[in-house]
Amino acid sequence: MICRLINKARKKNVPVSLTVLKQNPAIRLYKRLGFSFTGETEIKYEMTVWPDPAP
Repeated sequence: MICRLINKARKKNVPVSLTVLKQNPAIRLYKRLGFSFTGETEIKYEMTVWPDPAP
């Protein structure tokens, strides 16, 4: 499902963002899917995957 959401967002040229608790092991999955850290609080990370740059 996440991959489908990312693909749809890329077609529309918009980023996808999420918030995840710092101790959540799913962070590894999000990083593999292309998400990067864009912010944080004491207990959470904000992560975003950006549309592909134009060729």
